[in-house]
Amino acid sequence: MRRFLPILAAAVVLVFAGCSNENGELIAFMSDRDGDYEIFVMDADGTNVRQLTDDPDRPIERLTVTHQTKPVPEKFNHDYDGDPAWSPDGNRIAFQSDRDGDHEIFVMDADGTHVQQLTDSDNRNGNPAWSPDGNRIAFQSSRDGDHDIFVVDADGTHLQQLTDSDHYDGNPAWSPDGNRIAFQSDRDGVWEIFVMDADGTNLQQLTDNDDWDQFPAWSPDGTRIAFQSDRDGDAEIFVMDADGTNVQQLTDNDSYDENPAWSPDGNRIVFVSDREQKPKEFFVMDADGTNVVTINQRGLSPVWR
Repeated sequence: MRRFLPILAAAVVLVFAGCSNENGELIAFMSDRDGDYEIFVMDADGTNVRQLTDDPDRPIERLTVTHQTKPVPEKFNHDYDGDPAWSPDGNRIAFQSDRDGDHEIFVMDADGTHVQQLTDSDNRNGNPAWSPDGNRIAFQSSRDGDHDIFVVDADGTHLQQLTDSDHYDGNPAWSPDGNRIAFQSDRDGVWEIFVMDADGTNLQQLTDNDDWDQFPAWSPDGTRIAFQSDRDGDAEIFVMDADGTNVQQLTDNDSYDENPAWSPDGNRIVFVSDREQKPKEFFVMDADGTNVVTINQRGLSPVWR
């Protein structure tokens, strides 16, 4: 879900039409189909689902987020492997896991083997995002008392803090040229989308309204950013130019649409929605919001490769 937010129980059901997988594209995602949250991957047409992680269940905490409060720890009995992120070459997947007792950043091969732990702290580390050259991973961490954006080399060395505010900075997304990082922050009172240079300088606010704007996702050509917003009264998918202008609403319904992610060619966007009054499922639409197709598979945090 590319964040620490409430999670709904999910089981996987596959019925996907209107989208072929001729290019061998894959979508990684998280699901609790086996009782706790694990990482899965499927073909982009919804077939051939494979489970990549399988970590035993144990009592942990999750963060409950409301419009009125900061994230609040809540006890529940599930393990958590979530928020997958493909490496640029598609050979590895970064993810967050609480398998050592705290939420940490891990990396594994794309088939689920050779799991390596990159961070090791007593705090929450999550929402990893690879740099386009594959050398670094941005992530959010509460190690300084509140959530800020950090970056680490892909082998876990050379940790660097990029933001330092008294608010919640999270869900980093690296621009395709590697020069900028978009993220969400509540530093002005509500969630907004910000962007900064990859070294943490030159901070700019891209959205500014009284509602929540979250989960930025760069288009593959770097010219646009998709995001989730509740500015029309419920969560919808929007897209804007990379400078924050030309905002366009792509979805419009009474349900909750979230977690947009672009296809590698930039022509489609996958997202999560409960619009069919079921637990959250994956949908795919053209980049202009047309031709919405349901995958009828329940899960969270889709990422396309």
